[in-house]
Amino acid sequence: WRFELLSGILLLSIMLPLTYWFAKEFGLIGPAIATIISISIYNTIRIVFLWKKFKLFPFTRQTLYTLLLAAAAYAISYFLLHTMHGFMGIVLRSGVFIILYAIGVWALALSPDIQPVWQTIQKRLGIKIKD
Repeated sequence: WRFELLSGILLLSIMLPLTYWFAKEFGLIGPAIATIISISIYNTIRIVFLWKKFKLFPFTRQTLYTLLLAAAAYAISYFLLHTMHGFMGIVLRSGVFIILYAIGVWALALSPDIQPVWQTIQKRLGIKIKD
């Protein structure tokens, strides 16, 4: 609990002055920049603490693959439908992203939780697909 308290106080002591200074300097976007800087420092400190104290690292190679898949799915959905605007464009881009991401996570087996869920869906729908 001590580390939680100290890291929370550190986050607050970084975020408040940064928000003030960046709001004066950059206007409306300043607090957003201050928040991303503060939370990045906070999370980095917490990751280092986990590693030093418990020899734990919260990310794996699968995490990197998941981020790369998300970036690729986003790029494809954006460039495929970048000419569409308005509500329909949002719906279609989101749908394409979800489909690409879901298929990628399933096909690459990025999460061990996906296969049992997929098998349950197959049983309920009566789908017979060999994996």
